[in-house]
Amino acid sequence: MKKIKKADIDRLADLGRQFEEHLAAIDQIMANARSEIEDLVDKANDVRKKAHGVIEDITNEMDSYYDDRSEKWQEGDNGQAYQEWKNEVEQVRDDMDEDFTYEITEDPERGDWVQKIIDGVQDQPE
Repeated sequence: MKKIKKADIDRLADLGRQFEEHLAAIDQIMANARSEIEDLVDKANDVRKKAHGVIEDITNEMDSYYDDRSEKWQEGDNGQAYQEWKNEVEQVRDDMDEDFTYEITEDPERGDWVQKIIDGVQDQPE
């Protein structure tokens, strides 16, 4: 074959446009999904903050309960067991300090094969 037929060149160009249209649709869906995910992450963080507040109240009450006990009780087995339990609850509270994050990081490989085919096909030798 000396040259690629114009009909084949036109067909490849049409397929390239179709491919780009599908990628544009994917981009739009991803943009919408990102927006929805951001909204859900905000809602999840609102719930996390409320739960953190509840645990903060609990740990404050635990501190008061512990502080109201005698030094003998605090140093005894019950006091030490209570302190360990309180530390575990405080660790849960501390683990909730940071906002939840969720990121969609994968973008589709676009490639430049469409343009390369069109350019290569159109730059035929004479």
